[in-house]
Amino acid sequence: MLIGNYGLSLDQSKLQMALWAILAAPLYMSNDLRNIRPEHKEILQNTRIIAVDQDPLGIQGRIVYNVRFPLTIFKFLSSPTKIEFTD
Repeated sequence: MLIGNYGLSLDQSKLQMALWAILAAPLYMSNDLRNIRPEHKEILQNTRIIAVDQDPLGIQGRIVYNVRFPLTIFKFLSSPTKIEFTD
């Protein structure tokens, strides 16, 4: 992951984290986490996104609709009611 590294914008960092969660992939950072900015640390510690990634089913998301953009991806979760997505 490049979050907090290589000049990614905040929106690019959020997108990268979301895609990582959809892929159910392990999280490897390419930067020194002691020197990361607070807004990037907040992205990396987002418990809702981590819950999607670490869902017990471990199933990757799949593209369900793709006519150029926007792209729609769906991911099965073991219990979607356990993850609260309200702000």
